[in-house]
Amino acid sequence: MINQFTYFDSHTHKKYKEQDVAFVRNAFHHLSIQQLNKLPYSFSVGLHPWDVNSHFEVSLQRVNSGASHSNCLAIGECGLDYFIKTDKEIQREVFTRQKALAESINKPLIIHCVRAYHDLIPLIRTSTVPIILHHYTGNTDITKQLLFDHIYFSFGKSLFHSQFPLEVLSQIPMDKILLETDTSAYHIEDIYIKAANLMDVEFEQFQQQITKNSRTVFIK
Repeated sequence: MINQFTYFDSHTHKKYKEQDVAFVRNAFHHLSIQQLNKLPYSFSVGLHPWDVNSHFEVSLQRVNSGASHSNCLAIGECGLDYFIKTDKEIQREVFTRQKALAESINKPLIIHCVRAYHDLIPLIRTSTVPIILHHYTGNTDITKQLLFDHIYFSFGKSLFHSQFPLEVLSQIPMDKILLETDTSAYHIEDIYIKAANLMDVEFEQFQQQITKNSRTVFIK
């Protein structure tokens, strides 16, 4: 179980060895409960929209069995991706069932959303658990519609893009921000430093706030 840490990576595909880094590793849907039992770190379980197919019931059963594991801190990543060809109705069904699972066991939900905020927003406007918008890419109008107490915005490698929209970041209260590395080569410390610089916030103050946010969302 997570105790003291300096940095918190809210969504990653890597394993850290540093003692001062806490992280939630994405375990996807394909791991059995026996495999999850062997993981000596915190993880999330979920069915990504890229992996939704005609056998999604079997995948959801694995998600359900892994969700109550003591090291499972969140459900996800799951969500909607309208860039892919998978039927939108099926995507919405799979997502809403995982949202219901997260609410039934009181664990946060990590969401992947691509070109689908218009359908996602009504589905997450009300939630009894924290919602984490992984790799958030919404514009200012979408962001305005998402400023609810239970919704958090997670940023990572996009912070390093020359065209990153600072006006979006400035809209979001600092107590609703989380940081992640996802599949990037960046270390989570790099993400912290870049985010604090972009927000023009003293690093120690920023680091303490992200710690507080991470504990609020993931650590009961």
